[in-house]
Amino acid sequence: MSFGGKSLSVLSISLTICFSNIPSAVFPVYGKQRQVSPTVGEYSFSPRGCFNVREDVRIGRKHVYFASNCYSYHKARVKKNGHFRKQWGQFGGTHCPTDGFVIKGRFQSETLARGRVAYMFDCRITSVRKFTAEFVEENTTTTSTIGTTSTTSTTSTTNTSTTTTTLPVVIWEELSVPTIEGDYSSGPLPKIAAIDGRIMLLIESVLLRSDDFGQSWHVLDDYILPKPPFDSLNYLSTLDVDGDNFYVLSRNALYMSEDYGDSFEWLFGWKWDPITDVDFQDGYGWLTIANWGSRSGPNRLTSNGSWEVVEAGISHHHSNMGLVVIDTLQPDKIVYVAGSSSTYVRYPNRYRTLNGGELWEPIEHVVSFATQLNGTSLILGRTHYSTDHGTTWALHGAGEIKPYAFAKDSIADTLYVSNYDDVVWRGVPGSWEPYGPSGQLREYEGIASLTFVQGYIFAATSKGRVFRIKTDQ
Repeated sequence: MSFGGKSLSVLSISLTICFSNIPSAVFPVYGKQRQVSPTVGEYSFSPRGCFNVREDVRIGRKHVYFASNCYSYHKARVKKNGHFRKQWGQFGGTHCPTDGFVIKGRFQSETLARGRVAYMFDCRITSVRKFTAEFVEENTTTTSTIGTTSTTSTTSTTNTSTTTTTLPVVIWEELSVPTIEGDYSSGPLPKIAAIDGRIMLLIESVLLRSDDFGQSWHVLDDYILPKPPFDSLNYLSTLDVDGDNFYVLSRNALYMSEDYGDSFEWLFGWKWDPITDVDFQDGYGWLTIANWGSRSGPNRLTSNGSWEVVEAGISHHHSNMGLVVIDTLQPDKIVYVAGSSSTYVRYPNRYRTLNGGELWEPIEHVVSFATQLNGTSLILGRTHYSTDHGTTWALHGAGEIKPYAFAKDSIADTLYVSNYDDVVWRGVPGSWEPYGPSGQLREYEGIASLTFVQGYIFAATSKGRVFRIKTDQ
């Protein structure tokens, strides 16, 4: 039997090499293994990645949340004996995320975990390292739900200060979306985007569209995306919107629709390395390509419609890029990029350009989203924000805010973010309030994508469900 071009015996050998030779110093033998309940909160992690523990008191379970790039978190259940394991990406298969990993470890105490982590790229293991995760900051979230009324109590403790917030009851409307078959665990997370009243949804590489503000949905035909000239169409990964245009990205091709998704044209393709992200703003376009090939790194759209690599100031071993964000006030000049190794302290892999890509310079934090408030440019990272294009940074203002999904109410100049859990936060940096739909999501389901259109916020979840709420509620 084969899997992704490799036999099961080969995969078994690969996994054995990674994890079977863990010495007793890493997983001590206690005879009958004792139960361990890890402390909820943030943990320091070495060699590379971000690691925290969260609790779902509704089912009495704790989970490790790990992201090799400190951006895309994946959940692993902690067993009663403290063991946990999570794999993201395939060995030799077709799901090849740039932040692939396998992590396996055990909590040796309530505040200390050790084990091994295998980093993967292009469905290959690039390194296997021992890791240590040690508790540094408490951030405990508990949720209780009864029918349609819900309250969530959040307690954050740093040193000796403690604050408790009761989340208000905010009920979102769930929309009826066709069920798309898939495991919802190995592919890119669902994405949602909107132009006027047209809503585009990407679930498990399937495009759906609503022409009536989410009341009904239809699946777009597979052939609506033209076949690239060099290869067959492969897994769709993300959506983007600029003006009246929808953009759809696959692993090796970029497509554009100028008629609300009625038809698409092939815009760019590169068969040798994965295209990892795309962003358009006011007609200016940028994309990033992974690995260390001739096109790897940031690529910009030129005035004649072609694409060119611009990486002056970026060393070649940092050209493995995975994220691009364009400034909304000066899209012709200011762009931010980051790579799959963006959490390296010694070799930071996050950059900005202030002159349209002619020169790049390193910055302190990865930029996840860019917008503007009251005519001032604003960029958001996982833990910090900046109003001067990344020269100085400040904390978001609440320990709970670590934006994974983002939308802006352009009418009220208000931001909406989610941490890839069951809560959407509304406000501006330094002042946030929970805004539901806590209690309406299922186990292992989080907010994956947000978009704003005509006074409504739409949310797509990791399980392919869609909610909406009128923002004046």
